[in-house]
Amino acid sequence: MAGWFDDVLNYSAFALHALPKETLTRLPSYLREVGAPRLQALQRGVLRHRRLFLWGSAEGTEQGAAYQLTMQQLCRRATRHRTRSQPAKGYVSMCDAQLPASLVAAFPELTRPPDPAPDAAPPPSRVGGGKSGGRVRLRARAAGTKPPLRDAQ
Repeated sequence: MAGWFDDVLNYSAFALHALPKETLTRLPSYLREVGAPRLQALQRGVLRHRRLFLWGSAEGTEQGAAYQLTMQQLCRRATRHRTRSQPAKGYVSMCDAQLPASLVAAFPELTRPPDPAPDAAPPPSRVGGGKSGGRVRLRARAAGTKPPLRDAQ
């Protein structure tokens, strides 16, 4: 299962992930193995990405951007099925417009083009090669009866 925002954020810049469960029981020694330079880089990454995970703000505190980012991601996911069958035609830019300009300037990766979606499955073929009566035959077959005979033309 994909993580939240994982298509636009590089989690390895601020998080240790995919750790085996056994590692949690020996976390202090694991962190020592990771090393101070890497841990410092991760801490800098956390500070840089922090506001992306904050909701709202209290007076005098940092403004969170989680709401705007969530709305942008939901919009992108909702329009993804449309971009499979036709060109994006501004759907992605419509979603990205929900982000404040200051956020886009600080995190340009948030508006990178989405990965191309795999081709959608072709529509099911009609019974009878597209001739009229296909629906009747399908309904009759589903009901377990014989379809009505067509008049000879």
